[in-house]
Amino acid sequence: MGVNEIELAYRTRDYIPTEVYRRGERRKAYSPARAAPALVQAMRHLGEKQLSLKEARARALTAVQEPKAAEFVRRIPDWESLCRFLDVLAIFLKAGPKGKEKGMRTFQDRAQRRLPPKEVSERAQKWAGQIGKEQNVNSNKLKRLSARIASARNKWEALASLARFYPLSGVPKPVINGLVGELEETALDSFKEVVAQAMIFFEAQCKGWRKEQRRTQLLQVNR
Repeated sequence: MGVNEIELAYRTRDYIPTEVYRRGERRKAYSPARAAPALVQAMRHLGEKQLSLKEARARALTAVQEPKAAEFVRRIPDWESLCRFLDVLAIFLKAGPKGKEKGMRTFQDRAQRRLPPKEVSERAQKWAGQIGKEQNVNSNKLKRLSARIASARNKWEALASLARFYPLSGVPKPVINGLVGELEETALDSFKEVVAQAMIFFEAQCKGWRKEQRRTQLLQVNR
């Protein structure tokens, strides 16, 4: 089986002590969460001809900083994979702990199973209900998250999508954490169905709420 750069990025994140940058023990300007995207930008701008894999990997080792994480950087097989590795590493770090916020739930890579249609529907309704209980939900962001998950080619891409949306306002963190748990135990195709159906149920709930709101407003006007 080939190397999955997203999995390597997720494992690399465990070795990066983000709290030391937040406490000012190390300069924030040198934190991998900032250095990695800057290197990706440079790689995209210069291209592989001007910035070889060898040089880019050396710069990546400097960006990551932690010696224990160096082995993961060295395992990246090609230039494009290194770009994706650095990009998603920054995403995972930004979804990590911040002060009292614990960050996105840790993903445990377990055996996943396919769900029968009834269970898919039940889980989707559960998550739609959970989303409906949250405040200030941005349905457009949730739609974009659902679309990203639908296009995921493996569980690691799905996990990266969850991490990408975790820090955003309007996206309920408890729901993201719960979906990480779903991804741990659910086969990717079933997970995609759960998320897609959850969005359908949630939108149906929203339409029902809007109709009820309009009905209440009309009753108030007619009194």
